[in-house]
Amino acid sequence: MIDSIPTVICSDSPGIDDEEANGKPRPNMYLAAAKAMGRKPAECLVFERSYTAAKAARAAGMRVVVVTNDAAKFQNLATGTVPSLTDFDAMIWKLIPANSTE
Repeated sequence: MIDSIPTVICSDSPGIDDEEANGKPRPNMYLAAAKAMGRKPAECLVFERSYTAAKAARAAGMRVVVVTNDAAKFQNLATGTVPSLTDFDAMIWKLIPANSTE
């Protein structure tokens, strides 16, 4: 799954400083990540596990997929949920073309 995502930025990625990374529920880290990729927040898709982190990503204006077995908890916050990252389908999210063999 991770191979189908063009860019992955984590809290310890270059260009994301500790203050931004530890700022949840503020959207700073997410906005810095979008800037580091040269993307608008609305063009980004975030994977998170916690309500606070998902809320911060949404506050940044990003789509959020929450990795959880409790989808109901996130129904008004997340763009979508998956029980594990292996259940994420990049074609559904149009990250790779439908005719791709990935």
